[in-house]
Amino acid sequence: MNFTLRDLFGSGLALSLFPFVFIAPGYVVGWVFDFWIFRCRLPLVRLAMALILSVAVSPVLGFLLYRLGSGAIALSFFGLLGLIFVLILFRTRPRFFAFQPEIARYVHAALWIGLGWGILALFSLVDLQLGSRLYETVSAQDTTTRASIIDAISRTGVPPTNPGYYPGQPVPLTFLYYFWYVLASLVDQAGGVLVTARQAMIASVIWCGFALMALIAVYTRLRSNRSAPQIWKLALTGIGLLAVSGLDFLPASFIMYISRSATGTVWLGGDIEHWNEQITAWLGCLFWVPHHTAAFIACVTALLLLEGVRMTSLRTRLAGLVLAGFGFASALGLSVWVTLVFAVLWGVLMLAQLIQKNYRMAFWMVGSGLVAGLAISPFLWDLFHGMAGGGSGGFPLKIEIRQFIVTLFLENTIPSNAIPWLNLLFLPFNYFMELGFFLAAGWIWWLMLGRNSWKENRFYQLEIFILLTTVPIVTFLRSTVIGNNDFGWRGWLFGQFILLLWGAEVLFSLQQKDMLSPKRVWGFEIDLRTAKRILIPLLMLGVMTTVFDFILLRFWPILVDQNVTAFPVEISPDAHLGERTFAARLAYEYIQENIPANWVVQYNPMRTLDRPAGLYGSHQMALADFTSYGVSPDSFQKRRQEIGALFDTETTFTWQAVDTACKRYFIDVLIINDTDGVWKNLPALKIQRPSLYQNDYYEVFRCNP
Repeated sequence: MNFTLRDLFGSGLALSLFPFVFIAPGYVVGWVFDFWIFRCRLPLVRLAMALILSVAVSPVLGFLLYRLGSGAIALSFFGLLGLIFVLILFRTRPRFFAFQPEIARYVHAALWIGLGWGILALFSLVDLQLGSRLYETVSAQDTTTRASIIDAISRTGVPPTNPGYYPGQPVPLTFLYYFWYVLASLVDQAGGVLVTARQAMIASVIWCGFALMALIAVYTRLRSNRSAPQIWKLALTGIGLLAVSGLDFLPASFIMYISRSATGTVWLGGDIEHWNEQITAWLGCLFWVPHHTAAFIACVTALLLLEGVRMTSLRTRLAGLVLAGFGFASALGLSVWVTLVFAVLWGVLMLAQLIQKNYRMAFWMVGSGLVAGLAISPFLWDLFHGMAGGGSGGFPLKIEIRQFIVTLFLENTIPSNAIPWLNLLFLPFNYFMELGFFLAAGWIWWLMLGRNSWKENRFYQLEIFILLTTVPIVTFLRSTVIGNNDFGWRGWLFGQFILLLWGAEVLFSLQQKDMLSPKRVWGFEIDLRTAKRILIPLLMLGVMTTVFDFILLRFWPILVDQNVTAFPVEISPDAHLGERTFAARLAYEYIQENIPANWVVQYNPMRTLDRPAGLYGSHQMALADFTSYGVSPDSFQKRRQEIGALFDTETTFTWQAVDTACKRYFIDVLIINDTDGVWKNLPALKIQRPSLYQNDYYEVFRCNP
C-alpha cells in the first residue's frame, strides 16, 4: 500500500482520537466551573475554551495517571471524560448550532481556516511517495527523536525506557521533558496497529495549531469590549497573522543564491530560519517544536484563569487556582525553557501585586505555584535522579547578547571582545529582520494607543509588562545545553504573541479607517496613509517568508535528489535519498512485523541522527544519538566508536568477530545500509549467514544467535 495514503489514514485516525485528551477534559471542567462564563458562550467558542483548558491540564493529568498508575488507567480516565463530554453535548444539542446571523460568516470562516490548516499540515508532514521514492519533510529531523520516545512510552510506560541506550538493562529516560509525548502515546495506543507513533505525532502538531488559534480567539474575546461581530473579525485577523513571519525571505534567498553560485552548495539545508539566530515563525514553531508551543499556551491559559476568576465565587476561584497550577505543571513537563521564562515573569508580576498591596491576588498566585509544585513533584523526582546518569554539566544559561549573522563572518577579523558590542549595535536591525511586520505594527499600536490609554485596560497593562520583562531576558541570556539557543528561541513566544495581538488590532483599525491621528516621530509624520505604506509591504514579505519556508520544508528532500546542491549533504550522500528512504521504511516495517519485541536492534551509530531509525523504528536500540539525554558524553562516545566498528570494513570480516561484539553490547539484530563500509563485504558474510531481510539499500542480519 502507498506509504503516503497509510500516513494520511493513520494521522487522520489519530486526529479523530485526540479530542479525548484535547477537548473533553477542558469542556468538562469549563462546564462544571463555568470559567469565563463558559455555559453562555457560543458552541465554537466553548470548544475553543475547552481546547486551551485541555492543553493546560491534560499533559500533567496524563503524566500523573500514567506515572502513578498505568497506561490503561490513563486511557480509561480520558475515555470517561470523553463520555461525559458527549453527554453534555447531547443535553445541549438544541443550542449547539444556534448563533446570530451577523456572525454566521465569521463562524464559517473559522471552520474553513481550521480545515485548511489541517489539510496543509497533513500534506507537509506525511511521507510523500513518488513511485519507489519516499520523501520526509525537513522537520522530520526533530520528529526522529519525538516519534522514538512516543513509541518507547507505548512499549515501556512512564517514565519511558531510553529507546536509544541499552547497557544490558533498561535505562529510564528522565533527563527530558516529555509530557507532550505521553498524550501522543495514549492516542498511539488507542489507535492500535492502525496508528504509529509518528502518525500520532503528526496529529498532535495539527491539534497544537488548533489550540494556538483557539488561544488567540479566547484571549481576544476576554480582552476586548467590542461588539460580537467586531471581536470575531479581530480574532480571525489575529489567526490570519499566524501565516506572517519576519523578513527572512530576503536574506535567506540571497544566501541560497550566492552559495549556489559560488560553491555549488545551497546553504541553509531546507530551513529558512537557519540564516540567523532565529525568532522562529509560528509555522516553524508548530512543525518543529509543538511541545514548546503547547507550554506557552498552557502558561497563558493559566494566567487567563487567574485573571478571569477575580470577581467570581470562592468555589470558582479555588478551582481556577488549582487548574492554573496544573497549567504551570503541564508547561514545565512540556518545555523547561518556556516555563523558565514564564516563571521569571510570574515572580515579577507577583512582586508588582505586593508593591500595589493587592495581597489577595498575590495569595492566589502563590497558591497556584504550590499546586504546580505538588503536581509536578513526581516528574522533578525523576528528573533530578536522571541527572546522575550524565549530561553535559555546568549551568544551563550564560550571559550573551543575541548574535547577528554578520558577526559570525567577522569573528576572525576583529578582536573577540568587540563581538558583543557589534551584536548590540546590530540588535535593532537583527530584530527588525526577524520580526518585520510585527515590530512595525507594535510600534504603530503604541502610537495609536496614546500616552495614558494603556492604563484603562488591564490586559494592555499586562501585555506591555510581559513584553518589557521577557524581551531583555531572551536577548541577553542563551542556553548552553546544546548548540541551539533553545532558551532564546522559545522564550520569544510570549513577545511574539503580544506583537501578534497588537498587529491584529492595527490591521483591524486600518480596515475601520479610525486608527491614527497624525503624529510626529523622529521628524516624520505618521498618519493612516503612512502606516499603510509601512505595514503592507512588510505584511507581504512576511507572508512570502512563510510560504517560502513551507515550500522548503516540504520539498527540500526532493530538491536534494534533483541535485540542487553538492554532495554529501546532511540528509543524503547522493541523489538517491528518496529510494534509500523508501528502502529504509520497508526494512523497519519488516523488523516491526517479524522481529521479537524484546530483541535489541542496531544501525550504524556513526551516522548522525539517522532519521529512519527514529521515525520508523519500533525496537530497543543499543545506542542512538537522537535519545542520548542523560547519558554521559564520554560513555556515549566510547560506545559509539566501538559499536560503529561493527559497520567498518577494516574490522568486520567474519561473523565470529561480529557476534563477539554483539554479545558484548547486547545486540540481537544489525541493520546495515549501502552507506556503511561493511556493505561491500556482504557477499562474503552472506555465504556464512543469510540475511533476514534485504532490498537494494538495506539488509537485516541476526547476530549473537
